[in-house]
This record gives sequence, structure tokens and C-alpha cells, in this order.
Amino acid sequence: MHGFRRPRFLWNFARVRRRLRTIFPIVDFRLLQSELLAELMRISVSEAARRIDEWIEDDLDNVYRRLKPYPHLRRCIEELDQSGFKLGILSDFPIGRKLAYLGLDRRWDCVLSSHEVGYLKPRPEPFVALAEGLDVKPEHIVYIGNSYEYDVVGAAHAGLKTAHFTRKPVRESVADITFADYRELIPAITEFVRS
Repeated sequence: MHGFRRPRFLWNFARVRRRLRTIFPIVDFRLLQSELLAELMRISVSEAARRIDEWIEDDLDNVYRRLKPYPHLRRCIEELDQSGFKLGILSDFPIGRKLAYLGLDRRWDCVLSSHEVGYLKPRPEPFVALAEGLDVKPEHIVYIGNSYEYDVVGAAHAGLKTAHFTRKPVRESVADITFADYRELIPAITEFVRS
């Protein structure tokens, strides 16, 4: 429902995000994002920045409040943590309050948003930053995501192993693991780590 409040903004913001995924290098992510939106909407850069912040702080926050974690996700996280895995999160949007609303704001080893890194997935920079934040080599990370294009392909290109959460597997997928239920993930990761 958050889209109905600001349809023109969201249409243009989605266009900006698609464009940002193709630009390299980016010196100041937030400024460039605001400049691109300002150009599309024919508003000032400061007004564009205000609208982006307002959308993230209000509209997106309201969406986060209503979200529920996927079934068995919490238990999966607990089992991975108890098994000694380092755990991190990478999101294309600020993530802190979303984790709190989902009841997943436990101690993470690394929590990053692309806003902090300065690049959006599937660029390699966010995945490299995650590896650095975890102090783990990329090839020793299994990145779990639901977006094939942004999460799986992006992480694979950055040298990470990947797990794709989906009900419709991608034909000829580059994912190392494909699963549809978080109860399947622990055995799959355990088997994957052993091999």
C-alpha cells in the first residue's frame, strides 16, 4: 500500500535505482541518488533527498512493521549461530529497524546496507564489503538471497557461494544451493561445507 501514497515518486525512484546499478564509480551514493531523482522529477536536489528520506523513514518503515519472518527462519539463524557460523546481513535499504520489527535484531557479526557501502546489488562492492566486515574470504561465504539477479548472480560474481530461496528454481541457476523452506537450508549448508 505504500506505493499508492507516492506513485510518481516510486516510479521515478525505481528508475533511479536501476540506473544506479549501472554506474561506476560512485563517489557519493546518496548525493547521486538525489541528483538523479531531482532530474527525473524536476525538483531540487535537496527536495529529492528529503523525499527519499521521508519514504525510507515513513513509508518503508510502515511496510517493515507489518512484515513477518519466513517460516522457520529464526530457528535456522539460531542453528547457524550455535554451529559457529559468522552471520551477516546485506540489504539495498537501511536494515536496522526492519530487523527489530522482525525480531531478528540479535547480535550479528556484520550488518550493512548498500547505502553505507555506496553501491547497490548486484555490483560486487557490497558483497566484498560484507566479506570484509565478516573478516572472511568471499569464497568461504554462503550468501542467502531471494532475488536471483541481485543476490545470487551478484554474490556469485563477487566470488561468494550462494543459496537461492525460491519456490520456482531458476533453470541453469548459478546458485550452489536452491531451497524453498528454511528447514532445508541447514542440512544443505552442512553438506555443502563438508564437500
